[in-house]
Amino acid sequence: VGFNSSEGSGVAVLPDELRKPGRLVGMCSDAVFWVPIQRHLWAWLGLEPISRSNMARNLKAKKSVLMVPGGVQEVTMMSKDEEILFLKKRHGFVKLAIQHGAPIIPCFAFGQHNLWNFLHFGPPLFPESLVKAAARALGCNPIIFWGQWGGPWPKQSPMQVVIGKPIIVPHVEDPEKALIQKHLDQYIEAIEQIFEKHKYKVPGQLQKLKIV
Repeated sequence: VGFNSSEGSGVAVLPDELRKPGRLVGMCSDAVFWVPIQRHLWAWLGLEPISRSNMARNLKAKKSVLMVPGGVQEVTMMSKDEEILFLKKRHGFVKLAIQHGAPIIPCFAFGQHNLWNFLHFGPPLFPESLVKAAARALGCNPIIFWGQWGGPWPKQSPMQVVIGKPIIVPHVEDPEKALIQKHLDQYIEAIEQIFEKHKYKVPGQLQKLKIV
């Protein structure tokens, strides 16, 4: 969600305007700030704990906000067979964008599935409902992951980040549900189009997209 954008094709991860210091703020679960040293690394990279108030403050300052709308719930749905995005109930980020008149910029990172191996805590060991409840309470997903040489760093694998055309929204302080739904539907459609157009360009990319 931001005020400066450009349609991309993988040549650059971000448009030049968004590369300027202080113009782009990343949002992530506050759980990553619990660990000493790691919290300083995330802050140095320009990340902040995701919250409605933090997003509103940055958008009010005309900054662009980088976020994963699916959040922790999307991580609990990760599959080795298909890309699963938790979007259909994610109205909050669209509402904030409309309240600040900030365009919504759809992005998709292809190839990220190949960077780590992962193992979920879930059925048959634990009920899925318990895992989702724990994820919501902790702000992170109970998951084991490993990458290059079995360590926490990612494997060497190609990626491509595609930045789509901005979705222009009106500036309405108290938007109606129908208006929010309209632009959420536009965002979902844009993500689907990006996926179908670029899914064959990265080796090993999962070919099926499921939006729930």
